[in-house]
Amino acid sequence: MFIFVIMNYKQINLNDWELQGEGAFGESYFSKTDSSIMLKLMKPEGRKEDIIAEFENSRKIASVGFKTPAAIELVEESQSGRLGIIYEKVQEKISFTRMIHDNPSDLPRIAKIHAEEAKKFHGINCDPTQFLCYKETIRKAIPKLFTFKKYKDILKAAIELVPDSHGCLQYDFQPGNIVHSNKTGENYWIDMGDFGYGHYLFDIALLYMFTNILCTKKSVQQIFHMTEQQLRAYWVEFTAAYFGRSIQPDEMFGKKIRLHLAMAVTIKYHMIPAPGPIKYLILNVMLRKNLKGISLENVADIMAAKV
Repeated sequence: MFIFVIMNYKQINLNDWELQGEGAFGESYFSKTDSSIMLKLMKPEGRKEDIIAEFENSRKIASVGFKTPAAIELVEESQSGRLGIIYEKVQEKISFTRMIHDNPSDLPRIAKIHAEEAKKFHGINCDPTQFLCYKETIRKAIPKLFTFKKYKDILKAAIELVPDSHGCLQYDFQPGNIVHSNKTGENYWIDMGDFGYGHYLFDIALLYMFTNILCTKKSVQQIFHMTEQQLRAYWVEFTAAYFGRSIQPDEMFGKKIRLHLAMAVTIKYHMIPAPGPIKYLILNVMLRKNLKGISLENVADIMAAKV
């Protein structure tokens, strides 16, 4: 016997909302009638299960202990059937990337603030019964990867050397996902759909991906409102503030970050809006780039590297 569950969501009309911007997977709107709320709407190619998971995750995050807009309601756009989330609106908000776009000379100061906020964020422990453990999720994903055995062997060895941690992970860690309220003077973490817990270097590695690998893509520059040079400079300033010195990708600690990125993308590549073969190609390109200079023989030394 089959049981069909039909979910009925509150219907909204986009005529009541004003488009404010868009990211890789969603669009943001402000309400024309209620200044206290905003809407995040999935893109047409997005998956409903992802926006539902983000809503459920966001509701649980409220008790963790950092500032993030409250998720109020899951809704459906009446014409397209796309799902969205109504969030509490951060009043007079501006993203860190927009601040840099408006005042490029402010980049070092903003990167330093981001690093300081990140250290506090990564230092908060999560309830492991409520959120996703990224170390365990990656461990389970590695054997299923459509890639070369040599890459799998390196990743299998590396994940076992990642220290256990209950620290917060945004897992979409980049300067567009933290905003400042000019009204309250406070900073807020946003886009927490991938929130979970694990070692902080997974977040740092994803920042490396945006600022050192994807920074050459025009689409990424448009999303961040930053040039390639600014994105690369952001990495230098952020790591200097977070670690006490800037990190180069080919030094031992830089290789450790790249190795964490290789592990991180094992569960990120499926989100790419492309056919399966293209996803596998992108995954293997990312693995080849990030595992350059890393072998099964030196993986333990790299994972033991100190800043």
